Amino acid sequence: DDQNIFTFRGANSKYMAQLLSDSNGNFIEMTENYRSSQSVVKYANLFVNSINNRMKTAPIISMSQNYGRVSISQYVSSPFMYQPLVSELIQNKNNGTICVLTQTNEEATILVALFRKHGLNSKLIQSMDGFRFWNMAEVRMFLKLIEKDNHTPLIADGVWEKAKQNTFNQYANSTSLHYLQQCIQLFEKTNKTKYLTDFKEYLFESSVEDYCDLTEADVVVSTIHKSKGREFDDVYMLVSNSYIKNDQNM
Repeated sequence: DDQNIFTFRGANSKYMAQLLSDSNGNFIEMTENYRSSQSVVKYANLFVNSINNRMKTAPIISMSQNYGRVSISQYVSSPFMYQPLVSELIQNKNNGTICVLTQTNEEATILVALFRKHGLNSKLIQSMDGFRFWNMAEVRMFLKLIEKDNHTPLIADGVWEKAKQNTFNQYANSTSLHYLQQCIQLFEKTNKTKYLTDFKEYLFESSVEDYCDLTEADVVVSTIHKSKGREFDDVYMLVSNSYIKNDQNM
């Protein structure tokens, strides 16, 4: 319930508590964190104590050997924090992966332009609202070829590889082909045995921004909600006071 970030869509962690009261289930706290450095987990433990009606009580434990660093910079003289953020990032930049999280698409676009102005190769994780991943021509063709040549619930390796080859050849000049290629690679890594229903569900749950090509990027810029599931060595968050106030009232 600490990660109830989709309240704007009607999500509510009260249903987790309701599930406990309506069933004979047991409440088990998962406290080991393998993703974040010690300082990030320590700060998160302090922050979550301000959440009302929180279900967890045990503190999270970082299993990382890296202590890391958490820094908060507040700018009160100007509402525009883009340049100070860029300057601080350049000053502390190392060889690790870097992501900047913003509240709006407009902020993300401005920061991408600023980073490029300073000679940094920045890439934007863009959301294509209203356009579903499975409606891409490349995806539709790949799925159509599989369904045409496959007659069992299990996708034969020959059918899979033939569909890949024909689709990649057909859309070799497409600037969007890499989205499908990334999707296929991730599906192959987690599904040694490929079922048609599993693949269809995988496509249905996918979004275009899940497969953005972030290779060779010095800095990745994304809105907070588009960054789900991604990991970076250093993360910067551009947050306005109005956002903090609204978040505390939720």
